[in-house]
This record gives sequence, C-alpha cells and structure tokens, in this order.
Amino acid sequence: MIRAVDHPGTGGVRILFAVGLVINFAGFVYDWAWHSWNLSLETIPPSKLLVVHGGIYVGSLLVAVAVGHALRRRLFTSRPERIGLLVIAAGLLLEFAGDAADMWTHSQGYEKDLYHDFVYRGAALTVLGYLLLELFQLYRSGVPEATAAPAADDDAADDDAAAGPEQIAGRSTPG
Repeated sequence: MIRAVDHPGTGGVRILFAVGLVINFAGFVYDWAWHSWNLSLETIPPSKLLVVHGGIYVGSLLVAVAVGHALRRRLFTSRPERIGLLVIAAGLLLEFAGDAADMWTHSQGYEKDLYHDFVYRGAALTVLGYLLLELFQLYRSGVPEATAAPAADDDAADDDAAAGPEQIAGRSTPG
C-alpha cells in the first residue's frame, strides 16, 4: 500500500496545503459568482474587496503558512520536493503581488485586468507546485504492493508448489 506520509511531519503540512487550496478555490468561485450577480462598471472599494476576495486571501495565507512551516522544519528534503515548494512559493508571490496591486488600484478608484491575471496565474502556479509535490511524494513512496509485479522467484515457487516431487527432480537447472 502507498504510504500517505513519506517521512514524519509532512502529513499535517500536506493537509494544510490541500485545505488552503480548497479554500482558495472556493474563494475564486465566490468571486466569480459575486461578480456575475453584481454587474456594474463601478469599482468596488477596498473594504468590499476584502469581503468579496476573503476566501482567496485566507486560502493563500494558509498555503503560505504551510510553505513557511515546511521550509522552517526542512520537511521536504529531496531536490524534486524542493522544486515543488519553489513553484508553490513563486505562485504565492505572484498571487500576493496581484492581490496587493489590485487592492491598491481599487483604493485609487479603478482596476486593472493585469493584476487579476497575476492572481489567477499565481494560483495556477501554486496548484501546479502542490501537484508536483504530491507526485514526488508518491514517487518516493514506491509502487503499491497490490499492483507490484511478482518477482521471478515467486513464479518458480508457485510452479514448484503445483508440481509433484518427480517433476521437480526431473527439471534441468540452467548452468
């Protein structure tokens, strides 16, 4: 069976990553729904933006806490895992830069689609990094026992169990 946690300490961080990404996704869904229901050309003030984008911010912060904890505790030590963490961190930086720039433009009374694109692309990078991290963890865990191919010796042992003593004695051994 594949182990869920490759080494001690990663389970909680991986769960925090997943919860943060789910909350982040729910925030994006709420943001999309809110903008669909509230069609207007007026720019919403930053205080309202906090309500509309709250799920996005909370999810991103949870993922950032998970990255910080993983780095501080050095939980993911292989090179591929560090690449996954680096992709997550790059996505978070892009997303936070887009969030900050979007908040600033809203405070100035306008908005810019470029900053929204930063947020979306940052979130996509974060998800990609998380998927890479999980893939690398799965790879390090090995093949599940139920799907592992039987060893060559196992086939011979099965044949021996089914064969009688006279058949086993009559086999020639490779040499």
